[in-house]
Amino acid sequence: MKAVTLLLALIVLVGCNDSSYSSKEITFIDSVENNSMMEGAVWLEQSQFSNTAEFDKTILVFGYYDDMENCQIIKKAMQEAQPKLSYRCRSTK
Repeated sequence: MKAVTLLLALIVLVGCNDSSYSSKEITFIDSVENNSMMEGAVWLEQSQFSNTAEFDKTILVFGYYDDMENCQIIKKAMQEAQPKLSYRCRSTK
């Protein structure tokens, strides 16, 4: 029984750390980054649980006078909530 529980936990953890984006996610990211109306928008990215050197796009911050400043506010709150993970704000391309 312990082996089954351990195996299920491992499967869940591996599934949560999949850094590959689906084709729909890639299409969305590309459409945001190639849209001139999204100029100034900022991605809040979160480090992965298993590899803190890799980041995943988590939140798109846009529509504010200063998107980067608002992303930094969200980043600070996220770091307080999840101190073991890293966060960064990156401008859309």
